Amino acid sequence: MTPEEFKSAWEKVSDEPLSVFPISVFEGTGVSPRTQRFLSVAGLPEEGAAPYLSIGTSGTEVLETVSEMWDLAPEFDVYRVIGNNGSGDPIVLCPDDSIAYLNHDNEFEEVYINKDVSVFAEAALFYPGFEAEESEKARFIEFLGKSDPRALEEGSFWSYTILDWDEAD
Repeated sequence: MTPEEFKSAWEKVSDEPLSVFPISVFEGTGVSPRTQRFLSVAGLPEEGAAPYLSIGTSGTEVLETVSEMWDLAPEFDVYRVIGNNGSGDPIVLCPDDSIAYLNHDNEFEEVYINKDVSVFAEAALFYPGFEAEESEKARFIEFLGKSDPRALEEGSFWSYTILDWDEAD
């Protein structure tokens, strides 16, 4: 999905604002041009698109690394923070263009979310929520299975979310 297609689709189904990243925040970060374009043209939902995720730059001039934000070892310089989850874990852009969060309660272990911002945006667009009909949940799982099978693997963000659906029923 292109940034323009996502933005148009999002505006048709949600009043939730999109957090658009100024292109200047990517200067010298090593973030891929494709990811830069998506985030600077369409952005991602600020809140509420997926459970417990908040997206935005927090007004920084350049996307901070996890090591800068959390005063960690230089090995965490490869992760650029684009938001946080409900537990305060940083949501990050990974060197391979994927999106993850780093579990601060588990020594900043990487927890996979999606293979890139485009799939993450589509997942946010199609995420049915906890109160959804089973058919909507099944379509969402089917979407992830086709677009990003790794997102359904045990230990991923979406696998935890799907388990939460089962516990809520």
